[in-house]
Amino acid sequence: MLVRDRVARIGPTLLAALLLSIASCASVPSGVRVWVEAPLEVDLGDEFTISAVVENSSSSEVELVDLDIADSYLRGIAIVSTNPRFYELMHVPLDNTMSYTFNQPVAPGGTLRVALRAVAEDSGTFQGDFDFCIDSMLACVYYTVTTIVRP
Repeated sequence: MLVRDRVARIGPTLLAALLLSIASCASVPSGVRVWVEAPLEVDLGDEFTISAVVENSSSSEVELVDLDIADSYLRGIAIVSTNPRFYELMHVPLDNTMSYTFNQPVAPGGTLRVALRAVAEDSGTFQGDFDFCIDSMLACVYYTVTTIVRP
């Protein structure tokens, strides 16, 4: 670790080890299932809906803290709105995602469906993970999505 101007700077190897040890401390609660419903193919310029779903079959309430969408998917697909609305949007360069903060509860035996309005902005095949962070920013489970945008 290097300290310069009272700011600690760590190398990539130490950072990776630190993040791995933090991430291994958290896990998604049992009884939680996630998936994404998105069209496989759309035309350039089309507006469409992507549904990100959290199903809670446990006996305790859980919370969808964040939904992180891979930059690789967003290279051709723009998210224009969400329902429910997100509270905060931030780019996470460490894992190359856009992070949408929802803090939405999911009751025991309940289901939360987040509708994302999207626009196909570029042609090509766009694939990436949707990371569902449940009860913590560090307890995430992913679902891989592919959408082909025809010219």
